[in-house]
Amino acid sequence: MAQAIEIGGITRSADAGILELAKAHHVGCLKRYRNGEILYWQGDPVECLYVVKRGKIKTSVLSSAGKAHAYGVWGPGCLMGVTAYLLGKAHICMADAMENTDVWVIPLLEFERLLASDARFSLAVLKEQARTVELFVREIDSLSLMNVQQRLKHSLTRLASEYGLATDRGIKIDLDITHEEIAELTGANRSTVTAYLNDLRKQGYLWKDGRRLVIFPPQHVRILDGLKQAVVESDGHGAISWARKVVEERVGSARALDALTYGMQQVENGFARGELFAPDVIVAASAVKSALSIIEKGVRRTGRAVKPRGTVVIGTVRGDVHDLGKTMVVTLLTVGGFEVIDLGVDVSAERFLEAVRKFRPGILAMSVVMSGGAQEQLKVSTMLEQEGFRGRVKIMVGGGGITPKLAQTFGADGYEPTARGAVELARRLVEVE
Repeated sequence: MAQAIEIGGITRSADAGILELAKAHHVGCLKRYRNGEILYWQGDPVECLYVVKRGKIKTSVLSSAGKAHAYGVWGPGCLMGVTAYLLGKAHICMADAMENTDVWVIPLLEFERLLASDARFSLAVLKEQARTVELFVREIDSLSLMNVQQRLKHSLTRLASEYGLATDRGIKIDLDITHEEIAELTGANRSTVTAYLNDLRKQGYLWKDGRRLVIFPPQHVRILDGLKQAVVESDGHGAISWARKVVEERVGSARALDALTYGMQQVENGFARGELFAPDVIVAASAVKSALSIIEKGVRRTGRAVKPRGTVVIGTVRGDVHDLGKTMVVTLLTVGGFEVIDLGVDVSAERFLEAVRKFRPGILAMSVVMSGGAQEQLKVSTMLEQEGFRGRVKIMVGGGGITPKLAQTFGADGYEPTARGAVELARRLVEVE
């Protein structure tokens, strides 16, 4: 059977019978095209038809300035050049090999004779053209409702589904494709696509493996998008629903937390621009907390956390009742295999000291959002020193109310402003012991 292919974001499948019937009638011959070699130029007369046997062919339209704009990637079993032939025109695009590619080349006269003599071959060609038209119409209707980032995700997902190789971390797109070519497939300019690709990397949706792009499994991307959007829309019920799917589909708690964080950042940016109001931010934060609760319970229930690495006592310092960032850190530490003792918010220095005395943790983590909280952290550090615990416990701090310089001033062992980074810091501190 022919492989499905990607044409400007469209998945289509050519009829494998086209190649089989041509070979059965001894029509055409096999030719290898090297990577970058041209099959035909835009404007060339149609002298042959081409069926891809192995490899990939890219089709591009040349602008009046001579610049090539890619719009399709063609895989094994696909018939090329037939549209121009049926319309009685020259080739409407150029085609070149994206890698070393084997192509069955059928001279025009032989192709016409086969069309006239074998009804099955004619029907296979007509069906392929009909499928192409139907899928183009469907794709145009779909893409017309998407913004650039959505179109980019859509195209990457399609490429991964047709040219993807499953790996432990995600799906590797087995194409040597440039940002320019991705932009052309997406219908955007290169700089915009590059910016969005970088944004998707930050969100954990894709990364590079050598020269190849690797994307998160498409079904997981859909769940993460839904989770993020629920936060952006301050939709508590939606956040809970998507969080349950995170657990059910084993999406990965760390990536889910990234989606929640990104969604909350969008809410905060909207508030800063005056597009959202304080109640919107409060409801969005509540949605994040609800989702976090479900994700953490799911992790504990399924027992997927790694072997315990150590104990962490964590809390937000006295005078500060912000707990969203701390809650994210708690969940990620739990997922990362730490036993976490969460003291909550507005925690006094005495309570921190009591918890260290009782639980003997390897790490004491303090969060502070309010600007005056750094003094409380200094007080905790001083009391630990006086009680003889300072050499037995590592102190890590974070939050908007503390800076690396302040953390260094009172002798913290580590500072980290992000939830995911806090887990990596905790692991390093444990390894140092």
